[in-house]
Amino acid sequence: SANFFGSLSSAQSHGVTLDIRDLDYAKVVENKEQVVRRLVDGLEFLLDKRSIKVIQGEARFLSPTTVQVGEEILTPEKILVATGTVPFDLPSLPVDGDFVVNSDQLLARDSLPKSLVIVGGGVIGCEFATIFASYGVAVTIVELMPQILPTEDAEISQALTREFRKREIKVLA
Repeated sequence: SANFFGSLSSAQSHGVTLDIRDLDYAKVVENKEQVVRRLVDGLEFLLDKRSIKVIQGEARFLSPTTVQVGEEILTPEKILVATGTVPFDLPSLPVDGDFVVNSDQLLARDSLPKSLVIVGGGVIGCEFATIFASYGVAVTIVELMPQILPTEDAEISQALTREFRKREIKVLA
């Protein structure tokens, strides 16, 4: 949706005049939820069809070949550790769910903010900056390190910073 909306918004510079009055962001979120649900349902179907057992819970390895999940002890031929991701909270910037939100909360909102400060210029922060700037949100990235994408080569960071400037995304690093 973000790429499509961004393309439509810049169509005038290519000689195409469009009257884009508004973006129904609640519809975007609703569509995202439907897509995620279809993908999850499809993945669950494929796992079930191939008799792959999925166990959710806190696990710990008892040995290189044995894992315990809750009270259950398993010694399978193969173990796939898929930990997922959880938003990281900063003690100095407590998430209140309203003014300060984590990525999950931001994606669940049914309206767009006029402006957004993204704390952290890693891959996820840069991805969010691109998405929300495409929707017309004024975005600023704040990164503690001297460059965004601090684990990448300086050339990559510099190229992305230049691209962000073209898109009017502010970078403070």
